[in-house]
Amino acid sequence: MKDFSDMKTGLRLEMILLNEEGEWAGGPYVTQLLEPVNKYSTMIAAPIHRSSLITLPAGSSIHLSFVDEQAGIVGFQAAVINIETQNNIKVLRIDIAGELKARQRRTHYRLPICLPFAYRTYSDDQEIENAEPFRTAFTKNVSGSGFGVVLGDRLHVGDMIEFHLVLDEGRPLRGLARVVRVISTEINGSEKYLTGLSTIQLSQRDDDRLYKFIFRQQRMLLKKEAPGV
Repeated sequence: MKDFSDMKTGLRLEMILLNEEGEWAGGPYVTQLLEPVNKYSTMIAAPIHRSSLITLPAGSSIHLSFVDEQAGIVGFQAAVINIETQNNIKVLRIDIAGELKARQRRTHYRLPICLPFAYRTYSDDQEIENAEPFRTAFTKNVSGSGFGVVLGDRLHVGDMIEFHLVLDEGRPLRGLARVVRVISTEINGSEKYLTGLSTIQLSQRDDDRLYKFIFRQQRMLLKKEAPGV
């Protein structure tokens, strides 16, 4: 896909909400494109979640993504202009605020590093006020597509979690991940679980931060291992 003009009416989109820092703040929700993009403005269906209409106030920041046969997962950031009613259907008029970008799955390098990690289980139908508190853990390794973490409690393959990952500086990365592997082990006499996580929702900003962090750490490791340095 070359640009927004290639997006066809009826295209299935996945929408997440962004906070003021451009980080994941809710979703994902399924919606669709209702008209061609015209001068970076278009219209999408107001998503329905748990039989309730998701309406957003003007100025809300969102990120929309979809699957393209050639480019893979493609996404862009937008802002809600207003909500309208057309043919008894609620729709969102949006302004596109970012470029159309293909999400690169940076899976080639897994960085062995211990970082503070907080998590809690997540489901599409949970209420925010009923969400469980975050539990703390540490990473065993990180990559551009997921993390290996050491947990004190056992999760199951397919479980979804909300996570906060602390890098060397700035705010924690915030997003969603799915459990893809669980291995029981013993550490210091206690049973622990080496848990593999695959990220399924991470803002473009946090994705870029993670990639840059891994790249910096990788260069530092290579420099230390280089002979004569």
